[in-house]
Amino acid sequence: MFNSPIGRNLGNFNSTSSYLIYGRPPYNDREPEFSNSQNAAISLFVVKRFQFEAMPFNPTTCHNPRLVEDFLTIECRCQNGQFRDSSLNLTTILGVVNGRFKWGGRGFFSHARNTSLAGSALSAELKNGDRWEFDTVDLSAHIRDNDGVLEVFGVTMDSPGVGPPPAFPKAPNASQTSSTTTRTTRFSSSSSESRSSYYFKKTVSADKLRLQESVLHAECRKADGSLASSTIDLDEYIGVVSGKLVWGRKRFRSKCTNIRLEEYTIKVECRDEETHSSVTADLDLTRYLQVYDGILGVKVAEASNAELSNLFSEARWMKLKVVTEPDASVVVKNPAFKAAFSSLAELTSKHVVTEMSEDLEKSVAMEIKEAMGDKIKAQVTKVVAEALSEQVRSEMERKVEESFAVAKKAVIEACNQVVDAAVNNVTIQCTESIIGPMTDEILAKCDAAVSSTVKEVTDTAISHFQERVEILMEREIASAALRRARTEATFLKLMAEAQSGLEFFFDNWNAFMPYLEYEIDFYGLAIPTARSDGVGLSFIETDNDKATELEKHTREKEVEYSKSSWHAMKKICSKNAMKNVFHSLDNNDKPVLSLITNILEEIVVQQKTVHADYRAVLGLTKNDPEAKFLKKFVIFVEELILTSNYSHSLNISMTSLMFKFKLLTGILQQNR
Repeated sequence: MFNSPIGRNLGNFNSTSSYLIYGRPPYNDREPEFSNSQNAAISLFVVKRFQFEAMPFNPTTCHNPRLVEDFLTIECRCQNGQFRDSSLNLTTILGVVNGRFKWGGRGFFSHARNTSLAGSALSAELKNGDRWEFDTVDLSAHIRDNDGVLEVFGVTMDSPGVGPPPAFPKAPNASQTSSTTTRTTRFSSSSSESRSSYYFKKTVSADKLRLQESVLHAECRKADGSLASSTIDLDEYIGVVSGKLVWGRKRFRSKCTNIRLEEYTIKVECRDEETHSSVTADLDLTRYLQVYDGILGVKVAEASNAELSNLFSEARWMKLKVVTEPDASVVVKNPAFKAAFSSLAELTSKHVVTEMSEDLEKSVAMEIKEAMGDKIKAQVTKVVAEALSEQVRSEMERKVEESFAVAKKAVIEACNQVVDAAVNNVTIQCTESIIGPMTDEILAKCDAAVSSTVKEVTDTAISHFQERVEILMEREIASAALRRARTEATFLKLMAEAQSGLEFFFDNWNAFMPYLEYEIDFYGLAIPTARSDGVGLSFIETDNDKATELEKHTREKEVEYSKSSWHAMKKICSKNAMKNVFHSLDNNDKPVLSLITNILEEIVVQQKTVHADYRAVLGLTKNDPEAKFLKKFVIFVEELILTSNYSHSLNISMTSLMFKFKLLTGILQQNR
């Protein structure tokens, strides 16, 4: 065969093909040399040959490879020369990509059917889109026996595993815990994502899910193994933000078209508000949904009130400095924060108990079964030996009757005594050497199982709790993004209003000069305040060249103050202007803004002593002079802005009001 062109190239291709197909490094570094047509023929030959002649496990250390559900189970040789079963969960090391097996992936069983094992060749029909494709993989390429334990080598996992588990007391015998280590650590090398989706996919297969409009229908497996129908309206939990599906929002159905379900992923077409184009968006439901005893639900329910959202959207957790910085101690002490995360922890514990009970029950049962395997064989041998002894005794009776008819009774009794003594001796030895060690071994197995269980439950609980916290924070971040967008729109509107107000003010600048004096505030503009002497103007020293010109112009125009200009200035802070700002804010901002608006209306429009309720808010009495009230009111509003006790949209509006209020302060005091 190797005299042909293909045969000669196969000689060169042998080492490389062993690496490509079996996962083993080539015997030399020389690259094969053959044409494209020969390459196609060689690849076809090698793949076909591989499907039927995969390299087997080492026959000297591995016997009887077989599949038990999603576990590979092999009788592996230990250092003492004995063989015992060791198992490895294939879902933690094998995945499916484009209808082909992939080392380092996960969860291939959920995408496979008609799975079979011949030697080390694992074959199955794998799902690739809407069709099924046949593929085979050689398990011996990356799985081997290591002192009675199956281990994986030469594989890089797709995602990092969880952190190392806490240390537990070492088991009495390494061979006693070989299977426990490989089986109960089903997620030992898996990611948090695989932990999350594993149980959901196990309880709801992809072919049992269907989507009607926005309602998801599922046939969910109950604890007793039966199926139960359950539904959930995704429109109450999924929304659209910037052309993407976001969990924790609502009403995605009204904004999307071509809504469909592909396995566990919902896909839609929606409009991107930024690019004004149609885009495709998707969301993996296994991250957010769960099943308990046949009932479909969500991992993180809707918050009962808006207190937690207010906590994160407002700035109560910011330290007041020249530059603010987060103060996490305020957050963790907040009752809303504690209640939300306590609820998450409670839901997580229920999820872990439900998910782990079934797997650990099966795992411990298999461990004890394997531990008892050799002992059961010994007991069977004993039973067979007893049965043989009876057969020997009967045969002896027959022969004694024939040979020693005269003295048969004495001979038979003697033989019976010998046989009974031998049987009793064997029974005593079996009791001492088998039953006693069996007790110790069962206890050792239980100890190992408990240690592995604690480690597995801890890892799973941490993973699920972390995931639920992430889902909760994703929802709050999405809400904050929407509030930021509304704030930007409000800011642009306020800037337009401020620009028109400033144009009016400077157009009527001359009318106000005789009664105002100026100071430089954080805007860098000349802002009117109360006159200090009541006669002439007093300017704070400034780099603004307009200050001198304004002073000269004001002295010349001192008597030209017009009543119409005064009414025009009042219009800047009129009731209608306040309402325009008021209606652009969120509901939780309105009470504070309404208070300030009412105070301004009484000061500007009515021009009389402020209502006693407003004085109470500022801690003043009716005997306090009006100037003190005005000063106190300015400080009150500035503190609201600086401490950021309310959302950013209110801060912008407050700043706008402060600007208008400072314009009025000097006029009001001069008017009195």
